[in-house]
Amino acid sequence: MRTLLDALEQHSSTGPQPLHMPGHKRHGLDPRLPYSLDITEIQGFDDLHHPQGILKEGMDRAAALWGAQRSFYLIGGSTVGILACIRAASRPGDRVIVARNCHKSVYHALELCGLEPHYLLPQWEGDWGIWGSVTPEILESAFAACPQARLVILTSPTYEGVLSDIESLTRVAHAHGALLMVDEAHGAHLERGAVAGGADLVVQSLHKTLPSLTQTALCHCREELAGRVARELNVFETSSPSYPLMASIQLCVNWLEQEGPAARKAFARRLERLDRLSLSHLSLLCHGQDGPHGFFGHDPGKLLVRGGCTGPRLAELFRERGLEPEMVTPHSVLLMTTLCDTNGDFARLEQVLKEVDGLVPAPRSYNLECPVLPPRQMAPLAALNAPGEDLPLEEGVGRISGEYLWAYPPGIPFLVPGEEITSGLVDLVRENQEVELISTWDRLPLLRVVKTC
Repeated sequence: MRTLLDALEQHSSTGPQPLHMPGHKRHGLDPRLPYSLDITEIQGFDDLHHPQGILKEGMDRAAALWGAQRSFYLIGGSTVGILACIRAASRPGDRVIVARNCHKSVYHALELCGLEPHYLLPQWEGDWGIWGSVTPEILESAFAACPQARLVILTSPTYEGVLSDIESLTRVAHAHGALLMVDEAHGAHLERGAVAGGADLVVQSLHKTLPSLTQTALCHCREELAGRVARELNVFETSSPSYPLMASIQLCVNWLEQEGPAARKAFARRLERLDRLSLSHLSLLCHGQDGPHGFFGHDPGKLLVRGGCTGPRLAELFRERGLEPEMVTPHSVLLMTTLCDTNGDFARLEQVLKEVDGLVPAPRSYNLECPVLPPRQMAPLAALNAPGEDLPLEEGVGRISGEYLWAYPPGIPFLVPGEEITSGLVDLVRENQEVELISTWDRLPLLRVVKTC
C-alpha cells in the first residue's frame, strides 16, 4: 500500500518545480527538518477541507479502525476538534451540561459560541485528590437541574486516567434528547473507548498516547453531524495544513491496524509486571497494593505516584535519575507510559521506582477535600466583556473574576469569569503556585476583576 509519506518522498525527488507555496521551495535551512516533504494542496495530494483522494482514504480507514461513522484528521491537536464539535452541536444561547474538569479548550468554545454552561461535578477521590468518574446518576441530576440542555460535554479518560461509563452516559443523554461529546484526548489508544460506547462526538489526540507527531488528532462523529463538523473545522483549523503531520496520522493508523493487537498485549504484560513490583513507601493509583476505587475504570498506562513527601520532592528525585514526569501536583507526580515504551524503558522505570521508594518517608494518609465551586455571580461571557481592573489576588476576595485562572497541565480552571473570588480559592491557588503549576498568567498575583460601579 502506497502511503502519503511515500507519495511525499517521491514528489520531493521527482516532482515538478514548485512555483507555489511554501516559500522554502523544498530547499530547507536545516536537513533535520522535513522541508523536502512540506508541500501545499497541489494536484495529486488532495485537500484536507475537501478530501476526495488519498486523505479521504486515510480518514475512512481511521473511521473503520475506531468504528466511527465519520472521522476527520485534525492538525491543531484536540483543541481544534473540541472547538469545532461544540460549535457544530450547539446554537448561540444554548444551555449545555459540562463536567467541571474539562480542558480549557472546552471553556474557550463555550465563550466563542455564546453558550450557557451548567456544571456537573464528577465523583471525588479524596485519597488522591482527583476527580473520578461521571456516573449516570450524576448526569441525571444535572438534567434535573438543566432539562433544556441539548449537549453534554465530559472528559474520559481524565488526565490521571479515570474512565467513565460512556455507554450508560450516552443512554442518559439520548433519553433527554441531548448529544454526548467526549474529550478523549488521552484515550486514543484504548481498545474500547468512547466511539464504541456510542458517544455522538469524540475527539482524540493521537500524539498523546500513540506514535504520531505532536499536534495530530482525530475527530469522530455520527454521519448526520459530519456536515456541520466539517464546516466548523473550516472555521477553526488552518487552511494550510501540514502534510508531514497528516502523513504522521496515516502512519499511526497503519501501525495500529497492523501492530496494534500485539503492541497492546506486550503493553499489558509490562504493566502486569509493574503491578508485581514490591514498594513500601510509594503508592501508584490503581496499581499494585493501591486498593479499589469507585471509578468505572482506569487506564493502567497512567501512573499517578505519591509517597511520604510532596509532589515537587518526588519529581526532583525522578529527575535526578533521568525520568521526566508528565505533571507535578502538590501531593503527587504523574508518569505516562504508552504502547511505545519498550521492555528496556519499563525496566528503567521499575529500577527508579525502587530507588525512590527507598528514599522517601512512609506514605501519608490523605483525605483531600473536594474543591468547592466558586459562587457564580455573572454569566462567563458577560464577565469577560465587562469593564475590569487588575488587583492582587488576595485583594480580589469577594469580587467577581473577569478572567480564567487555571493550571497547565492539566488545563482545568480554578476560576471561570463571572465567579466570585473566595479566600479558599486564594489558598488553593497559592498551594499550586508553590509547585509552579499555575503557569497561564505570568502577571499573577494580579487578576482581572469586574469593575464595580
